[in-house]
Amino acid sequence: MKNEISVLPQSRPLNGWRAIAEYLGRNQSTVKRWANDGGLPVHRPKGSSARKGVPVYAFAGELDIWLRGHGDSLPDTDLPEPPATDPLQGQPGQPVDDAARAEQAAPPPRIGRRMLTIGGLAAAVLGLAAWRRHGTVGAGPGDALSPEVRKIYLEAHYLWQRRTPDSLQQAEQLLQRVLRLAPGFADAQADLATVYNLMVEYRVLPPREGYDRSRAAAGLAIALDPDLARAYSVLGDIAFFWDRNYDLGLGYLEKAVQRGSGDALCHHWYGSALLGLGRFQPAADQILRARAIEPLSRSIAVSSAMVQLGLGQPENARAALRQLVANEPGYRSPYRFIAFAELALGDHQAYLEALETRYTLTADSAGLAVVRAGKPALQRAGPEGMAAAMLAACGALPPGTAVEPYSLAHFMALAGHWQAAARKLGETPTRHAFYYGIDPAFALARQDEEFLRIIASTGLPIIRSRPA
Repeated sequence: MKNEISVLPQSRPLNGWRAIAEYLGRNQSTVKRWANDGGLPVHRPKGSSARKGVPVYAFAGELDIWLRGHGDSLPDTDLPEPPATDPLQGQPGQPVDDAARAEQAAPPPRIGRRMLTIGGLAAAVLGLAAWRRHGTVGAGPGDALSPEVRKIYLEAHYLWQRRTPDSLQQAEQLLQRVLRLAPGFADAQADLATVYNLMVEYRVLPPREGYDRSRAAAGLAIALDPDLARAYSVLGDIAFFWDRNYDLGLGYLEKAVQRGSGDALCHHWYGSALLGLGRFQPAADQILRARAIEPLSRSIAVSSAMVQLGLGQPENARAALRQLVANEPGYRSPYRFIAFAELALGDHQAYLEALETRYTLTADSAGLAVVRAGKPALQRAGPEGMAAAMLAACGALPPGTAVEPYSLAHFMALAGHWQAAARKLGETPTRHAFYYGIDPAFALARQDEEFLRIIASTGLPIIRSRPA
């Protein structure tokens, strides 16, 4: 066993049992047993079946955290060779649940999916509280942090709130450093969970990997502080938008708001979930509370404009978003919703310009190709010709190039292919699928019963168009 524990950036996984065993200073048999019986956080690639021989990977930071919780209980020598079975193997023909394993990355007692999702949260919290009393937590309370750690943490907190790919990656590195110096600092764990969640939205990490990491970090934060509201917000956000378990997600988010009434993120993310259900006025109330706490937050300002779109007030949404990008022209998030507002107001030229700016800022060559096909078509054949040309351009992209899933669904709906758009929404794995409830491209589709039937079959909430 190594004498020192270091934290490596989690963007560099340890690939294979050999690399994981070498990092831990044990043989592969022992490491496999730890994964099977002790909750050692080892993962499989997305989509791989649960069979022997499929490569595994792990992140040094998660292994280090697991070791801190098990150091006193680990034997001094390697365990004997286990039976010839894969410790991560599930039932025949069934995929391994990587999300559940990520949740179990916390020190014992583990936070398994069953404890966190089927009415067992109270038992989990009690068990974790007992672990905190008897386990090794390390430096943790905010008022006990050294000036160095506090400075690093505040910088990381500032960076992740900037919500750009670069700032999120920088925040992750700084939070890993904070947790190396103060492994029991629950707020830093909750911030790390938030960062991984946002990395999915800003396409730094693929959804399964990002949400697995986020859920694991949130579980560790709750292990350190069972009352930490932000960690429940993260669990609620993932349950709602990724698992599409709306009751569970709302339960976590409501718990977060109750425990963190002064935390803007708790109100913001609860409001975002209500928005995703089409409950626009309650969403507006939560977003307003978030803005009162953090009036300068640009992400909350964007969500406020999204609510205005849902409430049928595109003029207000456009004005707010235009002001936001006037102050920060490089902020890419508003442009999608500026496009929605312009489309709702019938200004198709401004709609195309907003999309073009978004795709330029995100370096999305496929999206730019589609917009550039729409511009001359608008001049030549009007809005219907524009929509047809843009959808045709989606199908004519070079091999290996594709429009992001939600944008493709948007262009399908704009061209009147509602059923295909509904199916594409079902295949959109992130929160973007929920935008259909405020997207004017779907305004007529949201009145169509067959479209809504397909939406329901995908597990998305049914959101009907507002009465005229």
